[in-house]
Amino acid sequence: MDKKWNIYRLTTEVIKDEESSVKWCQNNGLLPMSKICPQCKNKPMTIYLDRPGLGQFRCQRQHGNRGPIERMVAEGTWFEGHKISIRKSLLLMYAFANKMSYEDAIRETSIGEEMTSSATVADWYSYCREVCLLALDKKYEDQEKIGGPGHVVEIDESKIGKRKFNKGRWVEGSWVLGMIDQEGGFRLEICPDNKRDKDTLESLITKHVADGSTIMTDCWKGYNGLEEIGFQHLTVNHKYNFVDPDTWANTQTIESNWRPLKKRLTRGRVPPENLADHMCEYLWMLDKKNVDRFMALVLDIRNIYQK
Repeated sequence: MDKKWNIYRLTTEVIKDEESSVKWCQNNGLLPMSKICPQCKNKPMTIYLDRPGLGQFRCQRQHGNRGPIERMVAEGTWFEGHKISIRKSLLLMYAFANKMSYEDAIRETSIGEEMTSSATVADWYSYCREVCLLALDKKYEDQEKIGGPGHVVEIDESKIGKRKFNKGRWVEGSWVLGMIDQEGGFRLEICPDNKRDKDTLESLITKHVADGSTIMTDCWKGYNGLEEIGFQHLTVNHKYNFVDPDTWANTQTIESNWRPLKKRLTRGRVPPENLADHMCEYLWMLDKKNVDRFMALVLDIRNIYQK
């Protein structure tokens, strides 16, 4: 079994210099090792790693007045358009995958006299969240719905945000629907137009939960009618009980999963327009908790940008 990556191993084995960093990215599918000339169709171009922009591919043939055809190594890859070195890019990917704070990321990714700015960390964390979003979209497309006959799915809606002036119960933020199969499987969706009415909730539930599932919810009226669309529906009235004394219905599992998500999103004062990206980051991290998240991120980037 491969050892998990840490900063020492990364800096001594991979990012000793820019050339070794580029080679590692090529060996792991993040950068191409070869490219076919688009004009010649079947002739490989020659790579020159000493050129700007992570190097160039160049066809050795002359193509009329156009001269040699050239393509940047980074063209069409995860690194296209990025201004920082591959070494720093890999360090920032490692920092994101290991949930480093901005302060820790700045310290761990600054190379020599070249300090990493907080803006650079913010940009790269945003790029990584986009990978999380795309990777989860692909995973959900490839996977079956959660639940099914014999499965119990707890569902609860919660408003992610902060209390207005820290008073009262009104919370400004976005309604999010959480769905968790007690036997494994978790989904989160931001409620469209910030609504949690019957039509909105039914649309999200049927998108993610298989027919025949037993669904446990609280008594919010938006859940009325689930039995009419193919589910067994049990409720618990939280005004009186955490667990229904007759049916044992409860939403304790899903509610316990809200706590770390709310803590994560409210601590950083995430703007509503960025909520989906941060939720995807949370779900991606949850999904990768038992693997090396740095290599998981590398593999997801490779799969997304593979031609």
